[in-house]
Amino acid sequence: MNNTSALPFKNVLGILRDEGKALEENLYHRLSSLSAPDQIELENAWDEIPVSRREELLTRAKLHAKDNLLLSYLALGKIAVEDTNPQIRVLALQLLFDEEEVSLAHLYLNRLEFDDDTEVRATAASGLGNFVYLGELEEIPRTLYKSIESQLMTLTRSSEAPAIRRRALESLGFSSHGDMLPIIEEAFSSDEDEWVTSALFAMGRSANKRWSKDVATMLDHDSPMVRLEAIRAAGELEMQDNTELILEALNDPSLEVRDAAIWTLSQIGGETAQAALTTLFEIAEEQEDNELAVYLDEAMENLSFTDDINRTMSLLEFDDDAYLDELGL
Repeated sequence: MNNTSALPFKNVLGILRDEGKALEENLYHRLSSLSAPDQIELENAWDEIPVSRREELLTRAKLHAKDNLLLSYLALGKIAVEDTNPQIRVLALQLLFDEEEVSLAHLYLNRLEFDDDTEVRATAASGLGNFVYLGELEEIPRTLYKSIESQLMTLTRSSEAPAIRRRALESLGFSSHGDMLPIIEEAFSSDEDEWVTSALFAMGRSANKRWSKDVATMLDHDSPMVRLEAIRAAGELEMQDNTELILEALNDPSLEVRDAAIWTLSQIGGETAQAALTTLFEIAEEQEDNELAVYLDEAMENLSFTDDINRTMSLLEFDDDAYLDELGL
């Protein structure tokens, strides 16, 4: 493998322009955290990179960022989001999802309001979810948060394309605003699976256990997309009372649902979940299914973390009760 991380940036641009050259791993390290001069060079050369090459670059950059949290493609995403091709703009916005720079909230709001492509606008609405979460934690200016929240709520009640309204609902899942309950309830009562799925997504993000019964009713739904989101929401809401139904989902016809069930078991914890994941891990090793074994190993690590947290919380509750007893309360 060539040491592309040490190449002058003009050489990197040459590789990007030439579809005959492979986009090697080190190239993605070179494109991370670009300096100001390199950003200008990339921006000036962007239109000279073939469209298929841009798609590959952004798609693989997203995977690299997921695997290596030290990589940042903030500059790359900001350049690509100005592309004339809407699919490139979608990929660019998705690449920026894990970044928390406040300026991105304004970028998403701008694309949500002014972009002429529905998928781009829906993706921008999804990107604002991270800033709703940060707003709830009071980690962004309150005025900005209220502007984001207000615009997304307006969208859910608008005549905009359903995809945009659903993404707005999903992003609002983190919001503690009192109007969220009827908005989620209305979506959940829809006879369209897409709206039910978005409602379940929002329920999981809310961390509000009042939704547990509604989520439970969807764990064995006929639609794979509804089952998938119900399983995920069950994990976010730590629905231990529904462990048996989640165990059944380990045999679901959909691979995506099965994988979601594995992770949900790691989120709810407990001896039953531990036994199930251990058994699956042993089977994966016997069948030399390395990809599944790695995923299960990560899930078991998460389950251990979950169980540690649950034990700590139980001890704290016990100490509180004992203390109150001593006080005669």
